[in-house]
Amino acid sequence: MKKRKVNAPILIDDLAALAKMAKTPEWKVFSRMAQNRIQYEKDRIVGLPEYDTVKLAINKAYDRGIIAGLLLMIKNVDTAAYEMEKLAEKEV
Repeated sequence: MKKRKVNAPILIDDLAALAKMAKTPEWKVFSRMAQNRIQYEKDRIVGLPEYDTVKLAINKAYDRGIIAGLLLMIKNVDTAAYEMEKLAEKEV
């Protein structure tokens, strides 16, 4: 069995770029659009037909994956400044 490669630690420069992006007006627009997409996916899950349980499960999992990806991306950008501070404290 092949072992997974461990990702490199997060670089402080990357976090700085995300923290800078969080302060831009474009980020607010993107965040609002992502929240709209999340609500759309939630509404879509509720409206899925239930006659085929396997297809229902697949579609729900797919939609939940989209929601999770968007939420994680938003969280990464919104918490970048905090994560940068934590990394700086570890280096001291």
